[in-house]
Amino acid sequence: MQAMISGEDRMVPSQLCEADVTNSAPYVLQEIGVQSVNIRDPFYSYDASKNFADSDIINGDRLIYSLASPANYITIDPHTGVITGFKNIQENATSNIKTALEIFNPDVCNGSAACITFYEQERANAIAGELDRVTSLQIVATDASGATATSTVTFNLVDLPVNAAPVLDVAHSIVTGTITERASLTGSSALDIATGSIAFADMNSSDRPAASVTAQTLVYTNTSGSVEALTVAQSAMIKAGFILNGTASSNVGSADWRYSLADNNFDFLGAGERLTLTSAVQIDDHHGGFVNQVVSVIINGTNDTPTTQNDLTSVGLLGTTRVDASHGVISNDRDPDLHDRITVNSVAFEGNTVSVTAGRGATINGDYGTLIINSDGSYSYTSTLKGSLYHLLHADLIPQDTFAYTASDGHGGVATSYLTATVALQGLQNYVQGTDGNDLLSYTSSKTALGKVLGINDAMILAGGNGDDILKGGNSNDVLIAGSGSDTLTGGTGRDTFVFNEGSGRSTVTDFRAGYDEIQFDHEVFKNFSDVRGHAVQIGLDVVITADVDHTVTLQNVLLKNLNPGDFHFA
Repeated sequence: MQAMISGEDRMVPSQLCEADVTNSAPYVLQEIGVQSVNIRDPFYSYDASKNFADSDIINGDRLIYSLASPANYITIDPHTGVITGFKNIQENATSNIKTALEIFNPDVCNGSAACITFYEQERANAIAGELDRVTSLQIVATDASGATATSTVTFNLVDLPVNAAPVLDVAHSIVTGTITERASLTGSSALDIATGSIAFADMNSSDRPAASVTAQTLVYTNTSGSVEALTVAQSAMIKAGFILNGTASSNVGSADWRYSLADNNFDFLGAGERLTLTSAVQIDDHHGGFVNQVVSVIINGTNDTPTTQNDLTSVGLLGTTRVDASHGVISNDRDPDLHDRITVNSVAFEGNTVSVTAGRGATINGDYGTLIINSDGSYSYTSTLKGSLYHLLHADLIPQDTFAYTASDGHGGVATSYLTATVALQGLQNYVQGTDGNDLLSYTSSKTALGKVLGINDAMILAGGNGDDILKGGNSNDVLIAGSGSDTLTGGTGRDTFVFNEGSGRSTVTDFRAGYDEIQFDHEVFKNFSDVRGHAVQIGLDVVITADVDHTVTLQNVLLKNLNPGDFHFA
């Protein structure tokens, strides 16, 4: 071989170079020495490779690690030198330690304080005097040429306390609760309550575990098992009923929970519907140990009775009034159960009851007209010849039919309300009726043909609705019909008639004049003057006539002794 020498234009033979390559054995940088192994810790790991070195490693030499003598309680990775083991330390332990480790299993105790105390003492007795015991192993590092280096590791068994997570005492815990909504009771503020506790124990006597709610889920299922939606406000309110006492005064105890919420919050649940509230509870010892438990509260719905309101209508002589379902007798009725649908299933008039079936109108006769009513609440009322003649022949009486209808929710819940039909002289009387709210009903302007021609105040028929209404007549002969609320009736200067029927509530008449104005009672309320007199009392300056606790008439500034049969009519 020739080589070019820089700066000279000539070639010279190169000389052969030879290297003297010899293997360098691995060596111990630092003895591993004594390693403490906690017998309470089931796992141990140590990287022995950092204790060895080999100068040939830069030339690609790699060390292989092994144990000089096999050990069934420890292993070493041949490539990384990582020592692992003592998962089964009892295999190398003396019989006392082995027994203690085998019998002490917190799960066996199920959180029982007495059990834990017993086994802890047994364990302490078993390992007493054993902690000085040591065991030695030799770690061998071998290079690619077979050269070796050996380091001795000594494992010293020690008993150091380690944190143990709290353990549940399932046998003494109550983690489910069931509440049943109060049946047929709507709007109740009574509390529905479920209680329980989560029992636990912590092996570390100085720990004071605390419980907290980490998450909650709420599921609303209907009768078919399908999930229904709740509003955000509903969900928050129902979840807030779960209260957890999360503070413990010792390492062994319980976290008490309570669910409490007013029954009216569950009125929307129907029979067979259910709320399931799941609360995830974590018991934390504040040292890294914790245990989780789920608490479930199930709220079962029951059927609530529908809430009905009275209804009013008017009709002219020999006329017919037709009302569709959207304005019918159940249009203002409600059922607290979210998925219940109300229908009319019967109608009655003075002891005669007729069933109402879907798709077929039920016909029932009153004193002054005929009612045809359907299950969806729509109806028609026709004034008969009798009603018209009665009105013409008895100008001082107001023809009224009051029908009692029964609303059903289809689950056994029924409620009764009233439909009152008034026969009016259309064209001569203004008929104004109240709503479901609190109304002021009064004469405002002439609306009839006669009133407009003569320029006089029209006679009014003012019919109170379902609220607490104020009825004010003018200077004509007005008719004021009390509604189902607490109504105040003022007739005005004319000869007025105050009408009270089965659907009337607690009414007050401010200006009744005995011998001048008149009071008309439905004969289902009072049959005659003697009946009225037997239910009337003088209270201070007023006369109070009581049909029942929810149906009264107060005549202000009237003396009972001044009332006479001519002041009353019974229709």
